[in-house]
Amino acid sequence: MKYPIILLVIMLFVSCVQKKRSDLESHTNVPEPDHTLNANQTHNRWSSTIEPVLRVQSGAVIEVATEEASDRQLDVNSTVEDLKNLSFDPIHPLTGPVYVENAEPGDVLKV
Repeated sequence: MKYPIILLVIMLFVSCVQKKRSDLESHTNVPEPDHTLNANQTHNRWSSTIEPVLRVQSGAVIEVATEEASDRQLDVNSTVEDLKNLSFDPIHPLTGPVYVENAEPGDVLKV
């Protein structure tokens, strides 16, 4: 019973992300990005030893392509069998990191 619930949650998340993207594209007040990060610029852990893939000034608009939690191992066509073969090595891809010039610990970034 555990695997179908996990699959359902992942599929729902992927669906929501795709819907949100189409909603954003339909609005005319979305600012044009100054920079774009793609899905190839990912890693899977928080660490200060990972070098930034981009350095920006405060106020820069960055479009970020993110991956779902399985790092493309699952999609809307996945089955329970796919869950059984899921590798946890690439789990939780994070896009970036981005270095914001002059940002200090405790500063707030608009996302």
